[in-house]
Amino acid sequence: MGGVVPYNKVWRTGANEATTFTTESDLNLGGTIIPKGTYSLYTIPSASSWQLIINKKIPQSGLEYYRKYDLARVSLKKRVLPATLERLTITLKPTDMHSGVLTIAWEKTSLSVPFSLKGF
Repeated sequence: MGGVVPYNKVWRTGANEATTFTTESDLNLGGTIIPKGTYSLYTIPSASSWQLIINKKIPQSGLEYYRKYDLARVSLKKRVLPATLERLTITLKPTDMHSGVLTIAWEKTSLSVPFSLKGF
């Protein structure tokens, strides 16, 4: 982080094509409502904090980014991992029937944000 993934610049959060995210229900993601649909995911990393960008333009090459299509920017909680993770992983871990945590992890960095179905 800060090298291959440069700080303070939009990163495609993956390799090649922009990573996409599909939700079949409206979500509350870190306090922001995300309507059901499919979106491109980007992040803005920094040494102290990260933002997750939910972008409405799909499909997109990972080398393209159009801010005018941003639906939302959500703050991610950053923590240092005890061991290096060689592959970028994005997981959705349920905490109950209506909510969970979205986590993005790679190298020694873990980023997370809570989510819930809208209305819960």
